[in-house]
Amino acid sequence: MPFMIFELGSGSSIPRTLGYVFMMTTVLKPRLCYGRLNKAIWFFAAYLVMYLLVAFRTFLILPDPESSNLVIAVMSGFQTLVQLIVLFWVSSNLLADNRVARASLFAFTAGCILLGVIQSLGYTGEVVSVDGRIAAFGTNPNLIAGFLVLGLVTLVGLAYGQANMNRAARVCFWLFSALLFIAIMRTGSRGGVLALFAGCSVFVVHRASFWQRIKVWAIVVVGIVLLVIASFTIDTMRTRWERTFIEGEIAGRDEINAEAEDMIAERPFFGWGPTYHQVELGRRVGYPTARDFHNLFFHLLTEVGFVGSLPFFLGVIVCFRFAWKARKTSQGVLPLAMLTSMLAMNLGGTLITERTLWLAFAYTAASATYPIVRRQAQSFDAIKLRRVRPGASQPVLSNLSHYKGRSV
Repeated sequence: MPFMIFELGSGSSIPRTLGYVFMMTTVLKPRLCYGRLNKAIWFFAAYLVMYLLVAFRTFLILPDPESSNLVIAVMSGFQTLVQLIVLFWVSSNLLADNRVARASLFAFTAGCILLGVIQSLGYTGEVVSVDGRIAAFGTNPNLIAGFLVLGLVTLVGLAYGQANMNRAARVCFWLFSALLFIAIMRTGSRGGVLALFAGCSVFVVHRASFWQRIKVWAIVVVGIVLLVIASFTIDTMRTRWERTFIEGEIAGRDEINAEAEDMIAERPFFGWGPTYHQVELGRRVGYPTARDFHNLFFHLLTEVGFVGSLPFFLGVIVCFRFAWKARKTSQGVLPLAMLTSMLAMNLGGTLITERTLWLAFAYTAASATYPIVRRQAQSFDAIKLRRVRPGASQPVLSNLSHYKGRSV
C-alpha cells in the first residue's frame, strides 16, 4: 500500500499487480475469504447501489455535451469502489485470525518505515511548493503523510495498544518511530498532524493494568508535546501553521467548503452525481478541471446527497462500534486508533478510493470477531492463606467469596 504511486511502466503498479495476484489466490480458500458477511459491508454495498442510481439519474438530466467523458469517469470510479469493497470483504475475514492480523499490520508498518527511509534519503522528486514540502517520489505530500501517519499509529498500537506484550513491536517503536515522525513533519501536512494527534489520543482509553496505562499515558503525553514542538520548530510546518493562524490561509479550503455548503443546500437529497459534483465545484471556484473537495463528508454529500450518503455513514458507525468493543479483546485499542486517525485524515482529504481507509475498516470489522479477554484481578488483598498446620498437605484458601466465578 505505501508504494501505490510507484509505477512499473505500461500503466501498471506494484499494488495493482499484487492486488490481482492476491484476488486470484482467494479462490483457493473461498469459504475462508468469502464465508462471512459482516454488518458494515451491507451498508457499503447499499452506498454502491445508490452511487449507480444517482449517476443514472444525473446523466438523464445532464446538460453537459461532454457527458460521454463523465460516463467513463463514473464507471471507472464504480469499478474502483467495487474492488475496494471486495478487498474489505476478504480482508475482514482474513484479519479475524490473530496471526494473519499481526503479520499484516507488521508488513504494512514495515512498508511505511521503508517509505520514510526513502524520503529521508532524498528520493523526493521535485519540491512541490514554495513552502519546502517534500514527499517520497515527488507525489502529493498529503497522500504520503496519510501512509506515514497510519504506519506510526499502527506501530504504537502493536507496541503498546494490544492486550499481549510484543517485544519486537516495542523494539521497532523505539528504533523507527522518530524516523516516521520526522518524515510526517517534513511533508508539511497539517491534516496529517491533526490525524496523528487524534490517533495517538485514543490510546488513553486503553484497557490495561494500572502501571501499563500510566506508561501508555506518559508516551502519549510526550508524543503530543513533541508534536507541538516540532510543528513550530520545523520550518515547513511552522510556515504553514503561521499562515493558518495569522493569515487564515488554509490552501483554498475555505472557498471550497463555502461552495460545497451551497451545493448541498441546492441539491440536498440526491446530490449532483458522481464525478459531476467535482466538475461543478471546479466551475464555481474557477478551476479549469474537476476540483476535489478535500473532505470526505462534503464529497459524499455533494456526490449522492443525504439519501445516498446515509448507508456509507451507517457503515462507518458500525465499524466504530466494532472498534470500541475491540478494546476488550486481544486487539486492544489499536483498531479504534487506526479508524480515528483515518477519519481525521479525511477531514482534510478525500480518501474514499485509498486502500488505507478500507484497511482500517476491514481491521475494525474483523476485531469484532475476537473473544473478550477477561482481565485478571488487580489486587489479591482479599485472599488470605491460613497457616499450614504440621502434617497439612496444602494451604487452605479462605475469604474467596468476592472472587467467586471470576478468573484470578
